[in-house]
Amino acid sequence: GLVQPADDAFDRGQAVTLVNRLVLDPNVLMIFGPTSGPVALAGGKAANDAKIATYATTNSIEFARLGAYSFNLTQPAHVTIPFSARYAIDKMKSTSCVIVSLNDNEAYVTQAKLFKDLVEAEGVKVVAMEGIKTSDTDFAALATKIAAMKNIDCIFVTTTPSPGGNLIAQLKAAGLPDKVKIAGSNTFASLEFIKAGGKAVDGVFFTADWVPGGADEMGREFNAAYKKRTGEDADNWGPIGYSGMKVIAAALVAAGPNPTREGVRDALARTKGVPVPIGTGKYAFDENRQANFGMVVMVVKDGKFVAAP
Repeated sequence: GLVQPADDAFDRGQAVTLVNRLVLDPNVLMIFGPTSGPVALAGGKAANDAKIATYATTNSIEFARLGAYSFNLTQPAHVTIPFSARYAIDKMKSTSCVIVSLNDNEAYVTQAKLFKDLVEAEGVKVVAMEGIKTSDTDFAALATKIAAMKNIDCIFVTTTPSPGGNLIAQLKAAGLPDKVKIAGSNTFASLEFIKAGGKAVDGVFFTADWVPGGADEMGREFNAAYKKRTGEDADNWGPIGYSGMKVIAAALVAAGPNPTREGVRDALARTKGVPVPIGTGKYAFDENRQANFGMVVMVVKDGKFVAAP
């Protein structure tokens, strides 16, 4: 079938405009996007009003709550964050943490609050919760404040890749002690994180959907094809996009030879066990149309992503 590419430019208004335009084309059976939480919420509302499925790159539970036509491509916080919290407690042996998140993106605020609740339930003290904006680049004051804290041994950062890498680089430059371990969410599984943070992000732990190079035959085949086309190994997001397309293909087949928008929506909602190269290898939607396929824990080592101990 024909795929129509369009760019929402991470802009709410543009996302709504694109959805409203695509809705007018009867050949468009569903929308793969928008591309982030705030933009997805705007575009998803327009799509639900028009009764066309939208499959967005967001883990926001609020997106799925917009209506029966909203589907999450990535896993919500209640699936992913427990992996981070458990690792911080069991492997990092954290006892006192600072949490930093984006405060202009609901998905990251949710992740921060859930991490706090989970680790506090296990006796870990959360000393401070700090917020930054997606557009921020100067973290000198915040970095100095955190680096000066005497009794912390853990920092959990949940942001998009570039601000997160930049923040960690400035934390290290401000004198953050080596004993303070840093963990993050799956957005750090991007080469943009390493580009932004440089050597400063070595040793940072994070959850991920993808094992570099692929964890099985499908993953290795995908990585080889990706590298042949781009010249680079796949990071977290290429395999996620590929997995989403496999889910869409499965739904289109399940919707029958003459699919309708309603039929595609219903087929997506029934999706279970689609083979994918991410997580545990099987993709499904739960009863709330939120993705579930499992996670792994990674660490940055010598500028590369490797499986964490």
